[in-house]
Amino acid sequence: MAQLVFSPLKDKGGKPNGWVNHLMQIFAGFMFLGFLCSWLIPETMGKTLEELSGENVERTRATRREEESKL
Repeated sequence: MAQLVFSPLKDKGGKPNGWVNHLMQIFAGFMFLGFLCSWLIPETMGKTLEELSGENVERTRATRREEESKL
């Protein structure tokens, strides 16, 4: 889709644009950076903000166990 949208820009303005010919490589680079960012960030599912920040971790775990035992 990006190739269809940006392809007409290649010939606009009278002089050739050097970056438009490499548009798909630029998009691929941004996609790869996004993949790396999402792959390197650890999973946070099921953790509270206190557990993620390291504040009162022992108290938070004990509180969670008490709440789970009540259910």
